[in-house]
Amino acid sequence: MKWFRKLEFKFGTRAIPNLMMYLCIIYTVGWVISLMMPGFYYEYLSLNVPAILHGQIWRIITWLAYPPSNSLLFGLIMIYVYWTIGRTLEMLWGSFQFNVFIFMGIIIHVIGAFVVNAVVGPYVSMLSPITPINFSLSIMLAFMASFPDARFLLFYVIPVKAKYLGIFYIAMTVMNFIQGGPGTKAEIILSLINVVLFLIITGRAQGFVNSVKNKRNRNGFT
Repeated sequence: MKWFRKLEFKFGTRAIPNLMMYLCIIYTVGWVISLMMPGFYYEYLSLNVPAILHGQIWRIITWLAYPPSNSLLFGLIMIYVYWTIGRTLEMLWGSFQFNVFIFMGIIIHVIGAFVVNAVVGPYVSMLSPITPINFSLSIMLAFMASFPDARFLLFYVIPVKAKYLGIFYIAMTVMNFIQGGPGTKAEIILSLINVVLFLIITGRAQGFVNSVKNKRNRNGFT
């Protein structure tokens, strides 16, 4: 959209470069804390609205320190994957657009947590606080939409295209949505809103649709 391009032209130089590196540092801190003190994240750091309303305002930021895994090896792999994908998206979109994607997702999740708390009640909100796991996976979804034919080495051995990982991610997301509580459902919806809204305001949604149509037309022609 033109207004977004004007915004990028005016404020593009103020974007934070290598933003994914800082997010991965936050993930790593949360991961180390979870290994040393299991349960500490949910007790003191998570996006727990009742706790925020009782004065624990640091949770508006510290919820991002959600550990990607309680496993030493898998945690390292996930942090490396997040960093690689984030850096690739920043190089593709530019620092400003990547900043917008990340910060817009953070703001949407925080607002969404308060909405969930108001709708389902503080007790349920306290039991199922919104975490950034699907927020992080939305970065993967954005990558897969931008590079559907990019190849990953699954377990560093098996080559798999990003679009197939995307299908697997969508299937797992649907399953989590069906089985999860209010916090999980809200988290998934908010993550998808972030991806769709970003694609729309940057004009990438139309480009993605056109690329899919062109590919179908080429396949039909051949």
